[in-house]
Amino acid sequence: MKRTIKQSVFTFLFLLISLMAFARENLQKDTIFLRNGEILIGDIKNMRLGMLSFDSKEVGLLDLKISKIKTINSSSDTLRIETSDKAIYFGALKPSSKPGWVYIVMKTGSHHIEIGNINTLLSLRPRFWDNFTGNITSGFSYSRSSGIGQLNFSASAIYTAKRFGVSISGSGISSIDTSTFSRDREDLNITGSYNVKNMWYGVLSLQYQRNLQLSIARRFQQLGGVGYKIAFSQNLQTMGIGGVSISQERSTTGNDQNLLCEIPLGFSINYFKFSHPDMQISSQHLFYVGLTQWGRVRYDSNTTFTWELFKNFDFSLNLYLSYDSRPPDPDSEKTDYVWNSRGTNL
Repeated sequence: MKRTIKQSVFTFLFLLISLMAFARENLQKDTIFLRNGEILIGDIKNMRLGMLSFDSKEVGLLDLKISKIKTINSSSDTLRIETSDKAIYFGALKPSSKPGWVYIVMKTGSHHIEIGNINTLLSLRPRFWDNFTGNITSGFSYSRSSGIGQLNFSASAIYTAKRFGVSISGSGISSIDTSTFSRDREDLNITGSYNVKNMWYGVLSLQYQRNLQLSIARRFQQLGGVGYKIAFSQNLQTMGIGGVSISQERSTTGNDQNLLCEIPLGFSINYFKFSHPDMQISSQHLFYVGLTQWGRVRYDSNTTFTWELFKNFDFSLNLYLSYDSRPPDPDSEKTDYVWNSRGTNL
């Protein structure tokens, strides 16, 4: 009898401790309540362009459309939240009884807001490496009839902190035939930004470029400037930037230009719509007006368009465009572009 009582007590204590440990673990996790009644437990990564990146305990990393989210509960109070009315808050998200809404809870009070009016959200974790995100893509194609292969590669990494961020991105396109390997186009960019005020930010950038089509064997460029977040809404984000850049370049014929000073002027547009048909457009444009080479104008752009043709099938188009009114080699082309399209069955 005594042994049975002891076993019952030990079993009860074991279950109690297990329950407390489970509850404590879940208290340290974020919770997403979906409109269809599902509940996801895990870690909020970030929110941008109408999508919430969420690391679920059960299914791993998910990209959730904010239109599918009923409300949110965050365990951390170190979220950086930027809204459509150009305000920036630091705090936590707590559930609202109104579907599609949350409370932003700060030390100074709370703010009731529609989830769709949150433009960007960053989860600022205490550990350095937890604030990194990135991706790598590569591809290779080869045709036996022509004997030509093409290799493409792209990668990016982003680090975010309370007031500043650093992004590193790189891409390359190479071609291979029976006898030669050619590095046709390469781009490496390191950019740091610091939020001065809600809508103003400073930018420093280092860039390496190679473009054989425009007779650029290599170009090293340093850029400093200021940016302004022009317009924010539930479906549209527009930003502009201006400053000064200094570059050094070598042509494919071996001619060097040791000091080129230019004025860069650029803007970016991000549009997204998650009501049928889903659509996303992301477009960045940068113009360079020459100072030391007066009259020279350069232009770089990158545009990505994604459209849901029908349920679970997306069509995407990506276009890179470069223009140089006065390339280092006068006989070379002035325009270079790369485009690719694909359909994805999800």
